[in-house]
Amino acid sequence: MIVSQVHKAIQHVNRRVVSTLPVPSVLWDKEKLLIQDIEARERAQSFFRLGFPNEAECKLLSTLLKEHNNEIESFPYLFLYEWSPSNKVGQGDAVFANGQGGLLVVEAKAKNSTRHVTQQSLFYRQCLIEEYPQSSVSAAILTNRGFGWTQIEREHADNLNAK
Repeated sequence: MIVSQVHKAIQHVNRRVVSTLPVPSVLWDKEKLLIQDIEARERAQSFFRLGFPNEAECKLLSTLLKEHNNEIESFPYLFLYEWSPSNKVGQGDAVFANGQGGLLVVEAKAKNSTRHVTQQSLFYRQCLIEEYPQSSVSAAILTNRGFGWTQIEREHADNLNAK
């Protein structure tokens, strides 16, 4: 009985999602991004209340959203939360925007291992590159060990620092 009620509540939350991703022009419009941020945070709170997909992952993501995180301070807008790419493969955790066309995919897993979550983060990064080809898309992970940039992002930062 309780499982059925939770399932119905999750379906209700999922229906609140726009069936298509926001138009690319939103990424450069800070007023529209602020509205998108508010809606994405409301969606996140709905998932947190349900403990979906699991309470440990909700706790990780809730902490990321509540606390000032130096790692993502240049991406102040929550753009998407528990989103599906247009290819309908999988469901990403969180995407942040910087107001200048940049996006940051953050995949979370409440575990210490990073291999699978890194693969997911890079997969969703590629999905967003295809959806928003005019944007710069970064990828990061969030695990019990904390926040971390994917190897691609670390190599990119190293290359920029070497110049």
